[in-house]
Formats: sequence, structure tokens, C-alpha cells
Amino acid sequence: MDAKYRDIWERGFPPEWLYQLSIYALASPIRVSVLLYATMTADVRDERIEVRQPARWSSERAASFILRPVLLPLLAELLVPDRVSGSAAERMRYAEELVIPRTRKTTH
Repeated sequence: MDAKYRDIWERGFPPEWLYQLSIYALASPIRVSVLLYATMTADVRDERIEVRQPARWSSERAASFILRPVLLPLLAELLVPDRVSGSAAERMRYAEELVIPRTRKTTH
């Protein structure tokens, strides 16, 4: 898991991040890493990038990393202090959803 404070959906990401995330995924026991990034864009979605072994003879399975948006308007709404008591459960659900290392099918 890693986090960046750059809207990757809008601005892309530098090649060195690709290398960094690939190493995280290849080193992970589950062969998946997740990069969280902040965005204001409402129609974003997870993106999965596969990392394949460069050596054909390797028996290691492919790895992948997920670029996952953290929707700042939703996060701000969840953090409003005077919201109803149910917001704690909503915050927990959103936090758990962010860290699950599989591609989410829908956005908020």
C-alpha cells in the first residue's frame, strides 16, 4: 500500500512510480499492491496494471498493482463532525474498501 498526493486520474504518474509499485507488487505475498491517490473527479474508477515476469523460464505468477482514487468530496462528507452517528460506520466501510487489494467494480 502506498499513497500519493497527486491526482493521477487528471495528471498521470511518473515512470519511477511504475517501478516502485511493480517492486511492491512483486514483493507482496499476494502479488498485489495498491496506490491510493486523492481526486476531486467524480467519475473515476480503479485501474489495474499487470506486472509480468521478464524471464520466460520463471515459475512466478504475474503480479499487479491497483491505482485507487480516494474521492475527496466523499471523504469530506464523511468527516463532517455534526453528521448523524451512522457516519462512523460509513467511514469504516469506506476505509476498508480503500485497502482491499482487488479491483472495485463500481465507484461512488
